[in-house]
Amino acid sequence: IFSKMLDQMISRNADIACCGMKILGTETPHINLSEWQEEYDRDDCIQLLISHTGTGDFYMNKIFRRELFDGIRLPVGKYFEDIFSMYKVFDKADKVVCVKEPLYLYRIHGQSISHSAQFSPKIMDYAYACQAEWNYVKANRPSYTEMAAAKYANAINQLSKKPAILHAKSEEAKKCFGILKKLFLQDIISIEDNKYCSNRLKYE
Repeated sequence: IFSKMLDQMISRNADIACCGMKILGTETPHINLSEWQEEYDRDDCIQLLISHTGTGDFYMNKIFRRELFDGIRLPVGKYFEDIFSMYKVFDKADKVVCVKEPLYLYRIHGQSISHSAQFSPKIMDYAYACQAEWNYVKANRPSYTEMAAAKYANAINQLSKKPAILHAKSEEAKKCFGILKKLFLQDIISIEDNKYCSNRLKYE
């Protein structure tokens, strides 16, 4: 798995290498590789991360130069810690290379925090992580603000539809649903004209 990415990383003098994935246990069987370029320069690295056709903001299908993590640590006590930190790492990279071959096989199990039918307040970290990423992009890469906003809006929408939140009887779950509505009204002023938002997302 890693040797192919490392070879590309060294030969192209890149800071990050990514590979494709096959995902088991979800409706999305793979990370879409068809629109990837072989390499991305500094201006487009953050786009590769936040785009809906990007590499995904998780660590398992990537290798990195160690220096990218100088001053960056995964947050303690947070779920979705990759989303909380990955955009900072990508924004320090001068070049990212992609191996389109799906070298990594990832199996999703029903007990994971993001797929469990049981409610946990920690699932809200998904929205907070995408919010933090959106705020960072607005401040540092404003040309990609709409793309990050679409990702953030999609996170709120996904969470608000989860049975663990939507149909839960507990006051804590109802409180989380109220927070999601507040976040949407507070942060996502309008998605109607956002070209990165799907029609389904706008409708929902």
